[in-house]
Amino acid sequence: MRTIFCIIFSLFYGASSKTINVATNGKVTLQSHVEGEIENIVWMHDGDKMVDWDNKAVNIREYFKFKGRIKLDVKTGDVTFIRLTKDDSGLYEAVVIIQGRIISIKHRVKVTDPVTEAKVTCLSNATLHCEAEGDSLDYSWFGPGLQTAEMRGQTGPQISKENQDSVYTCVVNNPVSHSSVTYHASGCFASDPVTEAKVICLSNATLHCEAEGDSLDYSWSGPGLQTAEMRGQTGPQISKENQDSVYTCVVNNTVSHSSVTYHVRDCFASDAGDHQLILRVVSAVIGVIGVICIGAAGLVYYCYKINSRGQKHTGNENKRETTEKIIPNQKEETVVLLPGRHQASFWNSVDGEPTGGDQDKINRITVSQATPTEATYTCDGFSVPEAATTLRSNIHMSRYNKAFLLRQKRNKEDQEKATST
Repeated sequence: MRTIFCIIFSLFYGASSKTINVATNGKVTLQSHVEGEIENIVWMHDGDKMVDWDNKAVNIREYFKFKGRIKLDVKTGDVTFIRLTKDDSGLYEAVVIIQGRIISIKHRVKVTDPVTEAKVTCLSNATLHCEAEGDSLDYSWFGPGLQTAEMRGQTGPQISKENQDSVYTCVVNNPVSHSSVTYHASGCFASDPVTEAKVICLSNATLHCEAEGDSLDYSWSGPGLQTAEMRGQTGPQISKENQDSVYTCVVNNTVSHSSVTYHVRDCFASDAGDHQLILRVVSAVIGVIGVICIGAAGLVYYCYKINSRGQKHTGNENKRETTEKIIPNQKEETVVLLPGRHQASFWNSVDGEPTGGDQDKINRITVSQATPTEATYTCDGFSVPEAATTLRSNIHMSRYNKAFLLRQKRNKEDQEKATST
């Protein structure tokens, strides 16, 4: 048992792992700490192969996400990779074979965002507050009145006007970087700084300067102003004759200043803008009037069409009424037509005789022994309606039946005359 243990130990030697902190987008070199000529080596990240090499092979093989950003030293076994991201954090392990011995090396890597620039602000209760961005941040303060063990955390000391000449320092650390900033206590009690100054031209062509802050002092400089300058928010009154001139307004207070230049021609550029505005308004009004006119014309036309349709409809009703009046109200009659084709004439006058001309003839129709309907001309019997509002199709049928009845009557009379003769 002891012999087997010695053989295994000689084949596999493990080196203790340690954590290496690296900044995001930085680079790191992992060392193998081996001696001797390397026969074979493979580096892995969380069990996944990232690079390997064999002394019998020509090329170094790179794998997966590490392609193009990894470099292996085949003599030392060290590996370097760049452009690290937080996904690259984890356990790295190398397996090296030297003269038949297997050596394992482990490293743990943690990728951390570095500390951004620290900033100190004075809160409303005159307490200092420190801020920065990054991972695993640690804040500490240095300055008068603080304990030797330092003051820790984002919230710093509370100061007073009596020690406003003091200077305090905030230091922000994390495993990969640090940032520090100093703050003068007097800034906690100073006036608000001057905001960006602006110049406007009033309706009477007088310049006016504006800014925000405490204890503001305004001064003007430019053509025609006195050497001692012009002071106050209200500046010079200008004219078109000097519209190529430039004036400057400077705003100061005890902690900062702001200045702005103004070209005089900008004061009169609004005139052209006013004319353009007037033209746009007039164009808009004309457009609205045009739309109203077009709408009114459309409405008149629509009313005209409606009226025309009504008149036409009334005319049709009158015409229909006139046509229907051609056939007077009659008692019910039954006309029996034999099956076959019959040709008959009809005319506008119900009581008159057919002229016999081709213009009076209707198309040949086939009479069958079917139930009469208003939609067809085929029937074995037909009742002449009594009402004057008979459908047009029935009117035609009525005329046809009446004409055929008269024709039958005339033929019968002719036959009787021939028989008597």
